[in-house]
Amino acid sequence: MGWFSKLLDKLRGDRPPPDALAEPVVEESPFQALIEAEADAQPAAEPESPEEVDAFQFGPQRMPRSTVGLFYPGGGIFLIRHPEDNRAGLICQFGSGHEGLRPLAGDWNGDGLHGIGLYEPDSGGFVLRNNMGGGGSDHQFQFGSAGEGWLPLIGDWDGDGIYGVGLYNPANSAFYLTNSFEGGDAQIAFLFGPPNEGWVPMAGDWDGDGVHSTGLYNPARGLFLLRNRLCDGWDVDEEFSFGPTGEGMQPVTGDWEGSGRTSVGVYDPEEGEFHLRLTADGGSAKVFSFGPKGIPAWPFSVIWV
Repeated sequence: MGWFSKLLDKLRGDRPPPDALAEPVVEESPFQALIEAEADAQPAAEPESPEEVDAFQFGPQRMPRSTVGLFYPGGGIFLIRHPEDNRAGLICQFGSGHEGLRPLAGDWNGDGLHGIGLYEPDSGGFVLRNNMGGGGSDHQFQFGSAGEGWLPLIGDWDGDGIYGVGLYNPANSAFYLTNSFEGGDAQIAFLFGPPNEGWVPMAGDWDGDGVHSTGLYNPARGLFLLRNRLCDGWDVDEEFSFGPTGEGMQPVTGDWEGSGRTSVGVYDPEEGEFHLRLTADGGSAKVFSFGPKGIPAWPFSVIWV
């Protein structure tokens, strides 16, 4: 049994995989039957209060909320959590199944919704798709140094509603950002944070001004450093500890409450648990399990309806 079949078996229990998976087509997602089966098997929980607002409803004082997902590089599988409960709301396949691939999710075309993407460290290649359906890539380009251990990040660096990409060099703690999907040199470059100490880069709209800036996360200490500026410096706007600690912890960022400000979270791969800091200025946390355990995965967040 292959890796992909094992993942499907974990997601569906003892039920055999649907025949539709054998002949995937672009027009209709090859995972549609699986998604419908999951919906029948695990109906969405009733809201706790009749006044609760749909997580993805546009209202005068509410922005769309982020939900989390997991990317399984061995099969190129994006598994996205339903925004209302813990079942798989969307499953899609993208990429070649290379173990080194890293997931990306952002608004690549300014339509207000996120598409998916991949970064291939060995080649320095970015491959982006404007949606989460079938089909090929909408943007494909190389950016930054290949094979140097640089880490990818994404964000709206200029506030135009369209995300760009970036890279972080752990060796000197340098950030290289671009708004272009054509490759070339970085449009923004700066140093921030201590080099070679295990920090992981992040990005988000920490202050709600519509422009994303960068941050750093130290898994061993559970420490977050956030800045509201894209420039050289050591000063931080927010410094706090959150979530479980350990070398294997992975950061995830998103607007969990629809406030217009990005907050942080931590994914514990050993336990298969997400720990989300619900608001950007602290407050309560949400902890839940998602996805099959025992299969290496990278966390990400996405705005999806």
